[in-house]
Amino acid sequence: FFARERIGVQTFAARLHSLLVQHSHPVNTRLWTILGTHDTSRILTHCGGDVKRAALAIIFQMTFVGAPVIYYGDEVGMLGGDPPECRRPMIWEKGRQNHQLLSLYRRLGSIRRKHEALRRGSFRIVYLDPLRAVLGCERRTRGNRVLVFFNNGPGDAKLSLDEQRLRDELSGRLVHGEELDLPGRTAMVLVDWP
Repeated sequence: FFARERIGVQTFAARLHSLLVQHSHPVNTRLWTILGTHDTSRILTHCGGDVKRAALAIIFQMTFVGAPVIYYGDEVGMLGGDPPECRRPMIWEKGRQNHQLLSLYRRLGSIRRKHEALRRGSFRIVYLDPLRAVLGCERRTRGNRVLVFFNNGPGDAKLSLDEQRLRDELSGRLVHGEELDLPGRTAMVLVDWP
């Protein structure tokens, strides 16, 4: 869905549902979510080098049910196709690392630690727009709720929400009112703001 757009948002949502009903929620929270391994092409390669597509996949991985596993080098944008290309040595030189992806991984790790809902919460789809390829998900525990919206399409999307005050944990931006502007190929990780 994010990397190559081979399936639409409805098919993606149906596949997520079929994954989640295979096991109980406590089991699902412990299963690994993986974007790349030593046996597959790296996520940035899978996305054709498109950092925005890779970022959407990474945000999904880090906010979906399960325990995210990051294959060494993906956090700095290493490229590599099928084995053995994906097994190249780590890029240690800072000048060759993708600092945008590294910063995103760090930010998402911090967000995940901060919000119990992203580690243990229930999952449900709250918004689906097949025409614009927009997906909205809710992660929730008794004391914590996180809304995650993905715009996998090229164009901007305006979403109608019942919410009044939310904060995007990725950008720090406050969202006021009932309308959310979501630029193409971006995501927001929203939390209630008092």
